[in-house]
Amino acid sequence: MDNKIIIIVLIILIFIIYYKRYNNIIEKMSFIEAFDKKKYLVRDLVDKKNSANLLAELMTNLKKLIVNLKIKSENTKDKELLKYKPFIETIYNKIDKVSVRENEGGNDLTSYSVNKGEELVFCIRSKASNRIHDINELMYVAIHEISHIGCPETGHTKLFANINLFLLRKALETGLYNYVDYGRYPVEYCGMTLSTNILG
Repeated sequence: MDNKIIIIVLIILIFIIYYKRYNNIIEKMSFIEAFDKKKYLVRDLVDKKNSANLLAELMTNLKKLIVNLKIKSENTKDKELLKYKPFIETIYNKIDKVSVRENEGGNDLTSYSVNKGEELVFCIRSKASNRIHDINELMYVAIHEISHIGCPETGHTKLFANINLFLLRKALETGLYNYVDYGRYPVEYCGMTLSTNILG
């Protein structure tokens, strides 16, 4: 009988701890208006306005990239651009409707897309120091995420890798991303180390 009571008490304690932790994560988020007049769900920290503005800048850059590629792909004979046109159009059709937010602290997730364009969630802070990451690091990650939106396949397939590489090269050409040799100069991103760059 005593063992059953101990087990029940332990289960209740685990439930209470999980519930409190989950609620604390949720409570630490706020909708903050950024310079683009949109509200972004960010962690409720002292620099939350900077977080919202960073997400707005990130989305502004991504939209510039995709709009520019969409316009160029309309009247082109460039075989590479024509090859990626369907994926550019998919991203173009979804990017204005996507919900964008900062990821919650206290979990193991970094950045990800939900349902191929329903939501983009970005880890914008160092897990070690809580400092906000540089926009260039985030562009590298964000281009990876919008490549998932454009790719009809799930996961990190060869097609996905090709779309990601194409978009990153175009961001580099247009000045929206600056090349960093992460192999030579590794960078801490969201508790991980960026140690390779797909651009070589």
